[in-house]
Amino acid sequence: MLAFTMSLDAQAEDALDKIETRGILTICADPYNWPHSSSSDYPRGFDVEIFSQIAANNGWQTELYWSNTGTRGGLGRALRNSIAKGRCQIFAGIAIHPDNVDEIGEKGLVFSAPYLGLAYIPVVDPELAEVTSLEEIAQHTDIGVAMSTAMDGYLIDNGIERELYLGNRRVLDGLRNRETKAAMVWAPALAIERRRHKDANYSLIDAFEPISGLRWNVGAAIPGSETRLIDLINSELATMLANGTIESIVTGYQIPYFAPFPG
Repeated sequence: MLAFTMSLDAQAEDALDKIETRGILTICADPYNWPHSSSSDYPRGFDVEIFSQIAANNGWQTELYWSNTGTRGGLGRALRNSIAKGRCQIFAGIAIHPDNVDEIGEKGLVFSAPYLGLAYIPVVDPELAEVTSLEEIAQHTDIGVAMSTAMDGYLIDNGIERELYLGNRRVLDGLRNRETKAAMVWAPALAIERRRHKDANYSLIDAFEPISGLRWNVGAAIPGSETRLIDLINSELATMLANGTIESIVTGYQIPYFAPFPG
Protein backbone atom coordinates (compact mmCIF):
# COMPACT_ATOMS: atom_id res chain seq x y z
CA MET A 1 0.00 0.00 0.00
CA LEU A 2 2.84 2.42 0.86
CA ALA A 3 4.53 1.82 -2.51
CA PHE A 4 1.24 2.40 -4.32
CA THR A 5 0.67 5.69 -2.46
CA MET A 6 4.18 6.88 -3.30
CA SER A 7 3.57 6.07 -6.97
CA LEU A 8 0.41 8.19 -7.01
CA ASP A 9 2.27 11.07 -5.36
CA ALA A 10 5.03 10.87 -7.97
CA GLN A 11 2.50 10.90 -10.78
CA ALA A 12 0.80 13.94 -9.26
CA GLU A 13 4.02 15.97 -9.24
CA ASP A 14 3.85 18.64 -11.93
CA ALA A 15 6.43 20.96 -13.48
CA LEU A 16 5.95 23.63 -10.82
CA ASP A 17 6.56 21.07 -8.06
CA LYS A 18 9.81 20.07 -9.74
CA ILE A 19 10.91 23.67 -10.19
CA GLU A 20 10.23 24.44 -6.54
CA THR A 21 11.95 21.27 -5.35
CA ARG A 22 15.12 22.00 -7.33
CA GLY A 23 14.88 25.75 -7.03
CA ILE A 24 15.64 26.05 -10.75
CA LEU A 25 13.60 27.23 -13.74
CA THR A 26 14.98 25.83 -16.99
CA ILE A 27 14.41 28.07 -20.00
CA CYS A 28 14.71 26.92 -23.61
CA ALA A 29 15.71 29.56 -26.14
CA ASP A 30 17.40 29.98 -29.52
CA PRO A 31 21.20 30.37 -29.13
CA TYR A 32 21.55 32.53 -32.26
CA ASN A 33 18.73 35.05 -31.98
CA TRP A 34 20.21 38.07 -30.19
CA PRO A 35 18.81 40.44 -28.95
CA HIS A 36 16.07 37.92 -28.10
CA SER A 37 18.47 35.24 -26.86
CA SER A 38 22.06 34.16 -27.37
CA SER A 39 24.43 31.54 -25.99
CA SER A 40 27.48 33.74 -26.65
CA ASP A 41 26.45 37.40 -26.30
CA TYR A 42 26.11 39.36 -23.08
CA PRO A 43 23.62 40.28 -21.91
CA ARG A 44 21.93 37.05 -22.99
CA GLY A 45 18.89 38.70 -24.60
CA PHE A 46 15.67 40.30 -23.44
CA ASP A 47 13.60 37.09 -23.60
CA VAL A 48 16.14 35.35 -21.37
CA GLU A 49 16.24 38.31 -18.99
CA ILE A 50 12.45 38.48 -18.69
CA PHE A 51 12.09 34.85 -17.65
CA SER A 52 15.21 34.97 -15.50
CA GLN A 53 13.52 37.81 -13.63
CA ILE A 54 10.45 35.64 -13.11
CA ALA A 55 12.73 32.98 -11.65
CA ALA A 56 14.37 35.53 -9.35
CA ASN A 57 10.97 36.84 -8.24
CA ASN A 58 10.18 33.34 -6.98
CA GLY A 59 13.56 32.65 -5.40
CA TRP A 60 14.68 30.28 -8.15
CA GLN A 61 17.88 30.08 -10.11
CA THR A 62 17.90 29.83 -13.91
CA GLU A 63 19.28 27.22 -16.28
CA LEU A 64 19.33 27.62 -20.06
CA TYR A 65 18.82 24.92 -22.66
CA TRP A 66 19.65 26.05 -26.19
CA SER A 67 17.65 24.85 -29.18
CA ASN A 68 18.28 26.33 -32.63
CA THR A 69 15.16 27.38 -34.56
CA GLY A 70 17.21 28.24 -37.66
CA THR A 71 18.03 24.73 -38.84
CA ARG A 72 16.06 22.56 -41.26
CA GLY A 73 12.77 21.87 -39.52
CA GLY A 74 12.77 25.33 -37.94
CA LEU A 75 10.71 26.01 -34.86
CA GLY A 76 9.01 22.61 -34.95
CA ARG A 77 12.28 20.73 -34.73
CA ALA A 78 13.59 23.07 -32.03
CA LEU A 79 10.49 22.46 -29.90
CA ARG A 80 10.55 18.72 -30.54
CA ASN A 81 14.19 18.43 -29.44
CA SER A 82 13.82 20.55 -26.31
CA ILE A 83 10.65 21.34 -24.40
CA ALA A 84 8.70 18.42 -25.92
CA LYS A 85 11.38 16.12 -24.46
CA GLY A 86 11.21 17.76 -21.05
CA ARG A 87 14.54 19.58 -21.35
CA CYS A 88 12.96 22.78 -20.00
CA GLN A 89 9.70 24.10 -18.60
CA ILE A 90 9.26 27.05 -20.99
CA PHE A 91 10.50 27.99 -24.47
CA ALA A 92 10.91 31.76 -24.56
CA GLY A 93 10.64 34.23 -27.41
CA ILE A 94 8.19 32.81 -29.97
CA ALA A 95 6.07 35.04 -32.21
CA ILE A 96 2.35 34.47 -31.63
CA HIS A 97 1.63 33.91 -35.30
CA PRO A 98 -1.06 31.53 -36.64
CA ASP A 99 1.57 29.19 -38.11
CA ASN A 100 3.36 29.01 -34.76
CA VAL A 101 0.10 28.46 -32.86
CA ASP A 102 -0.50 25.35 -34.97
CA GLU A 103 3.13 24.26 -34.54
CA ILE A 104 3.11 24.37 -30.76
CA GLY A 105 -0.39 22.92 -30.54
CA GLU A 106 0.75 19.79 -32.39
CA LYS A 107 3.26 19.23 -29.57
CA GLY A 108 0.84 19.69 -26.69
CA LEU A 109 2.09 23.19 -25.95
CA VAL A 110 0.26 26.48 -25.48
CA PHE A 111 1.35 30.10 -25.54
CA SER A 112 1.75 32.14 -22.42
CA ALA A 113 0.06 35.50 -22.34
CA PRO A 114 1.86 37.87 -24.73
CA TYR A 115 4.50 39.96 -22.99
CA LEU A 116 5.86 42.10 -25.82
CA GLY A 117 4.95 43.51 -29.22
CA LEU A 118 7.44 43.68 -32.09
CA ALA A 119 7.01 45.42 -35.43
CA TYR A 120 8.55 46.88 -38.54
CA ILE A 121 9.37 50.49 -37.71
CA PRO A 122 10.66 53.52 -39.65
CA VAL A 123 14.23 54.67 -39.11
CA VAL A 124 15.01 58.00 -40.76
CA ASP A 125 17.68 60.58 -41.39
CA PRO A 126 17.47 63.30 -38.71
CA GLU A 127 16.17 65.78 -41.28
CA LEU A 128 12.97 63.68 -41.51
CA ALA A 129 12.54 63.30 -37.76
CA GLU A 130 9.30 65.31 -37.72
CA VAL A 131 7.33 63.11 -40.12
CA THR A 132 4.63 60.93 -38.58
CA SER A 133 3.61 58.31 -41.16
CA LEU A 134 4.99 55.99 -43.80
CA GLU A 135 3.08 57.85 -46.50
CA GLU A 136 4.64 61.14 -45.41
CA ILE A 137 8.12 59.62 -45.48
CA ALA A 138 7.48 58.38 -49.03
CA GLN A 139 6.92 61.96 -50.16
CA HIS A 140 10.58 62.70 -49.39
CA THR A 141 12.55 59.56 -50.27
CA ASP A 142 12.50 55.96 -51.47
CA ILE A 143 12.31 53.65 -48.47
CA GLY A 144 15.01 51.09 -47.76
CA VAL A 145 13.66 47.62 -47.05
CA ALA A 146 14.84 44.02 -46.92
CA MET A 147 13.74 42.30 -50.11
CA SER A 148 11.14 39.53 -50.14
CA THR A 149 9.86 40.33 -46.66
CA ALA A 150 6.35 41.15 -45.46
CA MET A 151 7.40 44.79 -45.30
CA ASP A 152 8.61 44.71 -48.90
CA GLY A 153 5.27 43.25 -49.97
CA TYR A 154 3.38 45.99 -48.15
CA LEU A 155 5.35 48.72 -49.94
CA ILE A 156 4.68 47.05 -53.31
CA ASP A 157 0.95 46.69 -52.59
CA ASN A 158 0.69 50.35 -51.59
CA GLY A 159 2.70 51.74 -54.50
CA ILE A 160 5.50 53.10 -52.31
CA GLU A 161 8.91 53.41 -53.97
CA ARG A 162 11.56 51.33 -52.28
CA GLU A 163 15.31 50.74 -52.20
CA LEU A 164 15.99 47.01 -51.90
CA TYR A 165 18.64 45.38 -49.71
CA LEU A 166 19.53 41.86 -48.65
CA GLY A 167 18.57 41.79 -44.98
CA ASN A 168 18.02 44.38 -42.27
CA ARG A 169 21.73 44.86 -41.60
CA ARG A 170 22.34 46.05 -45.16
CA VAL A 171 19.21 48.20 -45.03
CA LEU A 172 20.70 50.04 -42.07
CA ASP A 173 24.10 50.21 -43.80
CA GLY A 174 22.35 51.96 -46.69
CA LEU A 175 20.70 54.44 -44.35
CA ARG A 176 23.95 55.13 -42.53
CA ASN A 177 25.76 55.63 -45.86
CA ARG A 178 22.95 57.98 -46.99
CA GLU A 179 21.94 55.83 -49.94
CA THR A 180 18.43 56.51 -48.70
CA LYS A 181 16.99 58.80 -46.05
CA ALA A 182 14.54 56.32 -44.56
CA ALA A 183 14.15 52.61 -43.96
CA MET A 184 11.59 50.18 -42.57
CA VAL A 185 13.31 47.58 -40.40
CA TRP A 186 12.36 44.85 -37.98
CA ALA A 187 12.76 46.57 -34.59
CA PRO A 188 15.23 44.10 -32.97
CA ALA A 189 17.68 44.79 -35.83
CA LEU A 190 18.36 48.15 -34.18
CA ALA A 191 20.03 46.46 -31.22
CA ILE A 192 22.54 44.81 -33.56
CA GLU A 193 23.07 48.04 -35.50
CA ARG A 194 23.74 50.06 -32.36
CA ARG A 195 26.24 47.48 -31.18
CA ARG A 196 28.03 47.59 -34.55
CA HIS A 197 27.89 51.36 -35.01
CA LYS A 198 27.49 53.23 -31.74
CA ASP A 199 27.81 56.59 -33.52
CA ALA A 200 25.11 55.91 -36.15
CA ASN A 201 23.08 59.08 -36.64
CA TYR A 202 19.43 58.41 -37.35
CA SER A 203 16.06 59.07 -35.77
CA LEU A 204 13.02 57.04 -34.78
CA ILE A 205 9.47 58.33 -35.17
CA ASP A 206 7.77 58.24 -31.80
CA ALA A 207 4.32 58.94 -33.27
CA PHE A 208 4.45 55.98 -35.68
CA GLU A 209 1.72 53.40 -35.16
CA PRO A 210 2.88 49.88 -36.15
CA ILE A 211 0.92 48.52 -39.10
CA SER A 212 -1.50 45.62 -38.65
CA GLY A 213 -0.07 42.55 -40.36
CA LEU A 214 3.47 43.89 -39.87
CA ARG A 215 3.48 43.54 -36.10
CA TRP A 216 3.35 40.48 -33.86
CA ASN A 217 3.15 39.68 -30.19
CA VAL A 218 5.71 37.48 -28.46
CA GLY A 219 5.03 34.75 -25.92
CA ALA A 220 6.54 31.61 -24.45
CA ALA A 221 5.55 28.01 -25.15
CA ILE A 222 4.54 25.96 -22.11
CA PRO A 223 3.16 22.40 -21.92
CA GLY A 224 -0.62 22.71 -21.99
CA SER A 225 -1.01 20.23 -19.14
CA GLU A 226 1.03 22.41 -16.75
CA THR A 227 -1.84 24.64 -15.67
CA ARG A 228 -0.29 25.80 -12.40
CA LEU A 229 2.92 26.86 -14.13
CA ILE A 230 0.93 28.61 -16.89
CA ASP A 231 -1.05 30.55 -14.28
CA LEU A 232 2.10 31.56 -12.40
CA ILE A 233 3.94 32.67 -15.55
CA ASN A 234 0.95 34.67 -16.80
CA SER A 235 0.51 36.34 -13.42
CA GLU A 236 4.20 37.28 -13.29
CA LEU A 237 4.12 38.64 -16.84
CA ALA A 238 1.05 40.76 -16.05
CA THR A 239 2.79 42.24 -13.01
CA MET A 240 5.99 42.94 -14.94
CA LEU A 241 4.05 44.60 -17.76
CA ALA A 242 2.16 46.77 -15.29
CA ASN A 243 5.17 47.89 -13.25
CA GLY A 244 7.41 48.60 -16.25
CA THR A 245 9.93 45.80 -15.68
CA ILE A 246 9.56 44.34 -19.17
CA GLU A 247 9.75 47.77 -20.80
CA SER A 248 12.95 48.51 -18.86
CA ILE A 249 14.54 45.22 -19.93
CA VAL A 250 13.65 45.66 -23.61
CA THR A 251 14.69 49.30 -23.92
CA GLY A 252 17.99 48.36 -22.31
CA TYR A 253 18.79 46.80 -25.71
CA GLN A 254 18.25 50.20 -27.37
CA ILE A 255 15.14 49.21 -29.27
CA PRO A 256 11.67 50.74 -28.97
CA TYR A 257 9.25 49.02 -26.63
CA PHE A 258 5.71 48.09 -27.60
CA ALA A 259 3.26 46.62 -25.14
CA PRO A 260 1.42 43.58 -26.55
CA PHE A 261 -0.83 44.62 -29.40
CA PRO A 262 -4.60 44.06 -29.08
CA GLY A 263 -6.17 41.14 -30.86
